[in-house]
Amino acid sequence: NSGIINAAQNEELENLVNRIINHEQLRQYFDDSNTIYNEKDIISTKGKLFRPDRVVVDINNQATIIDYKTGLQDSKHEEQLFDYQYILEEMSFKVIKKILIYINDEIVIKEF
Repeated sequence: NSGIINAAQNEELENLVNRIINHEQLRQYFDDSNTIYNEKDIISTKGKLFRPDRVVVDINNQATIIDYKTGLQDSKHEEQLFDYQYILEEMSFKVIKKILIYINDEIVIKEF
């Protein structure tokens, strides 16, 4: 609750982050040649606020949306990605992929 982590938590989180960024299916989305937007607010033309976890834009202005989840898989998570896609396409990005990363005991990746 305080936002402070101890050494054991730090080690666990560092291990988790490394497993994600070095994952064969995900490594390309952590490359420095991309433009990365983490947790950036987007306001739709209707005034609704959206905040995707990660948007990766390549040199061709093609976007991949990544959202991190814990717990059980839910179709609402997929719907959320499609909402993000719609807003980004309104902003002239071409969304080429949407990815849900479920972080539990194992990392599960769902691509759309």
